[in-house]
This record gives sequence, structure tokens and C-alpha cells, in this order.
Amino acid sequence: MSYLIPANGSGLKYNHLIGTGGIGSGIFFRLFGNSTLGREESRLAELLPGKDYCKLHIVVHYLATLLGAKENNFNIFPIGKIGDDDVGLSLFQEMQSLGINMENVFKLIDTNTLFSVCFQYPDNTGGNITSANSASSIISERDIISFFAGCKIDPKKEIILSLPEVPIAPRLKLLEIGRSRGSLNVGAVSSFEIKEFNKKNGFTLFDLIILNIDEAGTIAKINGHKSSKFIEKLNIDEKVSGILKSCISFLVKNNIDIMVVITNGAGGSYVYSQQTLKFIPVLNVKVKGTSGAGDAFLAGTIAGLSIGLSFNGSAELGSFLASLSVISENTINHDLNLDYMKKFIEKNNIRFGPELDGTFRV
Repeated sequence: MSYLIPANGSGLKYNHLIGTGGIGSGIFFRLFGNSTLGREESRLAELLPGKDYCKLHIVVHYLATLLGAKENNFNIFPIGKIGDDDVGLSLFQEMQSLGINMENVFKLIDTNTLFSVCFQYPDNTGGNITSANSASSIISERDIISFFAGCKIDPKKEIILSLPEVPIAPRLKLLEIGRSRGSLNVGAVSSFEIKEFNKKNGFTLFDLIILNIDEAGTIAKINGHKSSKFIEKLNIDEKVSGILKSCISFLVKNNIDIMVVITNGAGGSYVYSQQTLKFIPVLNVKVKGTSGAGDAFLAGTIAGLSIGLSFNGSAELGSFLASLSVISENTINHDLNLDYMKKFIEKNNIRFGPELDGTFRV
């Protein structure tokens, strides 16, 4: 199997990742009717055959596949917990088979592995309900500190990854340690966590954050509507424009060098850095399921940064990976690797910007 080649030909810019986030599985329902599910509503839905994976597993799967964890080109160190059940064991073995270092993913007796129920509307939008009392919820600051207590890894080429589906405290601790080590801090925050995350100054600890439009809207409500010159030149829907202005101005106010990705489903994505906002459209593909697309976007962006692409080039790679992820009914497209991507590009005569185009056509 082939892997992404460093852009400068002299090795990966980042060669390892330390991360925490959800490790678990779930099921899919497709709801009848596009109207938003009501608080006291009961509605029929079709149980779908797709397999759901949780956030950390999705991201590290794609990184291991694209960057070569099995060959030790890119080392991945998840910090997590699973239950003493068949699901947890299966997930553990699946991750381990990719070359992911599982020494810090612990099995808990009499505890269930994280589980989610995902729901999708006929228009392919949707959300999920995730168990709060799973093994992932027992990850603590002590687990993070313990990892680094014996850590002899050089932080100069290190990415720290902080993802939802575990408590906020250990995620913040991971980011704080990453900041002290000079690592590249990357992650995401769910909508319902944003207020607490903000109170604890968590947004100041990110170098790169990925949000969906709902999460960006939650941040926008905290900040109120602000004008931003970098958006004025773009022809954007008024509602989306307002969210982008307010969300990004809030994040920049707290962290001037932050890089931001905001995904908007079929409406494409927006990437911001250094007072510049860029729009990236989605590819026209046959969508089987959108769950996991944001995590695929994040994985592609991290992969791009790791091989030395610019932030915009990395985000373009992230968008491409996300577009290909929705072709699968599972939240991880297990067919998706570099060879698959190259064949898709050739078959569909796809052209990217010069930076990413060169990556695939060397």
C-alpha cells in the first residue's frame, strides 16, 4: 500500500500524534420526514446496515491508512478506555491491526464501551445520541498526566488531538500539556460543551479547530454579530455569513493565530487563517451517509499538515477525504486509501489547487 509523500521530500513535518476522544460504535436510523424531531414526538425510522464509529477512532483510522502507522512512518498514541465487552475488544483489535499503538487504551471491567444512536433525515442531515456513562466518560486528567510522565517522544514533530466524547477536563489537560511542549494542538468541541469550554479558556489552547455550522452558530450566539473584513468580499448566504463573522471574530479575539475549519454539509466548508477566509466546495458524489464526514475532514487536514502542505492545501485534502467518506454507509469508509483516492481522481478527472494537485500527481 502507498502513503502520502512529504511535500518537501525530506520527511514528515509531523511524525506522531497523541490524542484522546471517543472510541466506540453505534447504529443508524433514517427518519421518515425532513422536519426536525420534536421533544415529545415518536417517529418511525428505518434501521440502516451501516456501522458507526466514534470520533477518535475515525480520525486515527484515516491517519494510519494515509500516513503509514503500520510501517512506523507516522506513530499514533490514543489515550482512551473501552468496556469489557465484545464491541470494545473488536474495536481495539481493529485499531491495533492498522499499526496504532494501543498501550494506553485500557479495558474496564463491568463497564460498557461508548455507544451512539445516529439519526439521519431523508436529506442526509442528522445527528446522534451518545452514551454519557461509558468507558470513555471515565478518562481523567490522571490518565493524561500518566502518559506524559514516562513519555520520551520528541515534541518538535508532535500533534496533540483533543476530541469530544470524553470529559472536558482531560481534554483541556492534554491541550495544556501540548501547549507547554510546543506541539500543534488540534481538536473539536461539541455544541453543548461550548459554554463550559469557553469558561475554562479552552479555545485559547487550539492551534487548529474544526467546527460544523451548528457548533459555529453556538459560538456566534456567545459573541453576538460582529463585522469582519475578510468575509465582506465573499458572496455568502446572510445567515451563514453572520455565523462565520461572529464565530471567527470570537475565536481570533481569544487566539489571534488560530486556524479554523467550519463545515456546512452539502454547502461546502470555510477555512480561516491569518485574516483570510477561503471557501471549499464539496465534490458531487452519491451520498450514502454523512456521519463521520467532519472527522474525515479533520483527518485529511492533519494528514496534509503532516506532509508539509500549507493550511489551505491541507484543508483541501480534508474536504476531499470528507467527500469520499460519505460514499460509504459506514462512518469509516474502509475502502478509502491513497490508491483509492488516486483512482477516483483519474476516473473523475478532478483538479485541485496547484499544491494538492502536485501531491497526487507526483
